[in-house]
Amino acid sequence: MTELMPPADVSRMPEIAQASSPPAAGASVWENPTWSREDRPVPGAHTVRADLASSATVQPIARASEPGIPVLCYHHVFADGGDMDGFNIRPERFEEQLRYLNEQGYQSIRQEQLIAYMLGRTVTLPAKPILITFDDGSLSNYTEVAPLLARYDFNAVLFLYPTIISASRSRYMNWRQVQELVRSGRFEVASHTLWHPMLPAMDRRGIRDQLERSKRILEANLNTTVRMIAYPFGVYDRRVIEEARAVGYELGFTIQPGGNRSGDEPLTMNRYMVTSGHSLQVFASSLRLQSPNQLRIEPSDGASVRAGQSIRLTLGGVRPDSVRLSVAGHAVRLTEGGGTFSGAIPAFSSTRGYLPVVIRATGAGGAHLYQEFLYLDGARFTGD
Repeated sequence: MTELMPPADVSRMPEIAQASSPPAAGASVWENPTWSREDRPVPGAHTVRADLASSATVQPIARASEPGIPVLCYHHVFADGGDMDGFNIRPERFEEQLRYLNEQGYQSIRQEQLIAYMLGRTVTLPAKPILITFDDGSLSNYTEVAPLLARYDFNAVLFLYPTIISASRSRYMNWRQVQELVRSGRFEVASHTLWHPMLPAMDRRGIRDQLERSKRILEANLNTTVRMIAYPFGVYDRRVIEEARAVGYELGFTIQPGGNRSGDEPLTMNRYMVTSGHSLQVFASSLRLQSPNQLRIEPSDGASVRAGQSIRLTLGGVRPDSVRLSVAGHAVRLTEGGGTFSGAIPAFSSTRGYLPVVIRATGAGGAHLYQEFLYLDGARFTGD
């Protein structure tokens, strides 16, 4: 039986977002004023595909110096919407960014191209590929974004959660409008879960339900195949990755800055979160953000940890005295030997339990390097 999502179902979802669901990043290159310093969930890392049971996260060595494919993440583009906590980009600013991408030779790609590239399949890509995405289903995607994308010949992916599309809220699209965008050929759709919860706070059955039902409902209403998911607030743990893979998602997206390279972990893809506070200069520099080479971290990305637990970092091609590591905004005192840096996770306090891990270093050639990971408070998140 085909499962549809009538508006009445929203009444059974008390935690549905009442407005835009602002992505949670911060204590890093992206700042989100709606989260406290310790609690800003920073999404997971740019990692090589590996056994999920591994105790370490490893970046691919051979491709680490390549820029990778950038993915942009937007929410609202209203002329009269105010700042919306930084997640409303005014149309003139959005057009300025599209114009810059166009002048620099970027060309948007389709999700099937990105999937093929990330999974190591043969695919034809433009010289400077980019993927443009929008989260939640803002009405501005229909009224403002569509004509601007057409003007500059870009395509986009809409990460939607069905309950907001069924809710008939004034600032969000309805199913008819989404269908119209999909029929235009300029927009594709992907999942943003069923009703936008923080997935790591759910049990495994709840996670599976969010991932599975959203995929099924979007496919039924839009006559398409849903192959990608963006994790709400950019947060996840290893269970989320396991369930996403089991449900059939081929790519999963965080809101961690950085490019994406073939062979990286496809279910923790990077995305640049674009906010109203980003100047064109910041926007441009974000597309060139570099990650450290030969990076390995233990415990692995998405792990539950406790204060005092050992942390081990291996980096290649960096100046050893430049390496800085922080967990939940607190610096880790490191000792170095042979390219390996060791320390202990410092004491932290967190009301929500999401612990951003930030690595900064200077490359041997002088380049500024940056990488983010996500840990979870082991006192709150133990897995199931």
